[in-house]
Amino acid sequence: DSTGNNDKSSCGDFAYSQATSIADPYASLASNLTKAPYANTCGGSYPGVSSSAISTSLGSTSAYSVIQVCGNLTLSADFAITGDEVLVINNGYLDLAGHNFTTSGTGAGVTVIFTSPNYASLPTSVVNGSVGYIQDSAGGGSLNISSNPPGSGTFQGVTVYQDPTPWTNKGSVQTYNSTWDGNSSKLGWDLSGAYYLPNANLTLNGATDKASDGYNCFDMVLNSIDSNGGNNFSMFANPLSQCGQQGTITPHIYGFRFALVA
Repeated sequence: DSTGNNDKSSCGDFAYSQATSIADPYASLASNLTKAPYANTCGGSYPGVSSSAISTSLGSTSAYSVIQVCGNLTLSADFAITGDEVLVINNGYLDLAGHNFTTSGTGAGVTVIFTSPNYASLPTSVVNGSVGYIQDSAGGGSLNISSNPPGSGTFQGVTVYQDPTPWTNKGSVQTYNSTWDGNSSKLGWDLSGAYYLPNANLTLNGATDKASDGYNCFDMVLNSIDSNGGNNFSMFANPLSQCGQQGTITPHIYGFRFALVA
């Protein structure tokens, strides 16, 4: 603190219970996933693809565009988006494979959407990966992405979007574990915009921050969140102050349940 006292013995003293439920601010966007240009075009085949195969569809495009991916998307090199894009990953995950996934330049932005044509069970790719929809199989990769700027389409201001349609097992909604090892040998995490994975139980390890080309805007919707310390909480200190510039529509009522794990 300002007195030079680094005693953190009071950390976690404040408890919030019986918090009022808030409406899901982004669930309504899911209705667009059955309509062009977001609707599944894979025809039942999900072989996966490397980033080199779709690189010609991305880059410095002046117009807003949507790219469909059938199965897992694996980076084959550092991947910089300089245009205004939406990546719809059908029945798969994003594997950084040791590379950097970034947006670069004024007006650059991306929304990464994860969806599945079969909601009877969790997608095999997520269950097997055990770390959720974004993975880094080789280690050393990083995310530094800003969501789409205002006027870019239905998903403007949303950085990551999971189709909220619940997977059910004997009538119960299934959640899954997702781990982010920020600013480490596994996964660096710098994001601006809305981060929407309503069925994820997220564990944050290491430092996190806003995107270098993004605004101070971080709106998170999750099933649960734990932090193992070491995080750069600047992104949480005033997380919605620049969401207007980012183009992110935030809920009018805010709530949180946050656990610090030693």
